[in-house]
Amino acid sequence: LASKTSSLSAGHPSTLMTQGNLAVLLHDQGRLDEAEAVFEAVVQGQDAALGPDSTQTLWTKGKNHAFLSLFALN
Repeated sequence: LASKTSSLSAGHPSTLMTQGNLAVLLHDQGRLDEAEAVFEAVVQGQDAALGPDSTQTLWTKGKNHAFLSLFALN
């Protein structure tokens, strides 16, 4: 992630996708607070880079909502 951020930029779609993958990994490891924070950062980055109505942004928002729903169950 650090390499992509420095070579492409924090707002580049590929960097944001990698950051989203990190959020999924953190979630799978049970690090729910960290996962939520990373997902929020990805959504904010995608809103800025791709727009709030882009397919990728909407997909990430949906994924984030699903994970937040799971947090509530834990």
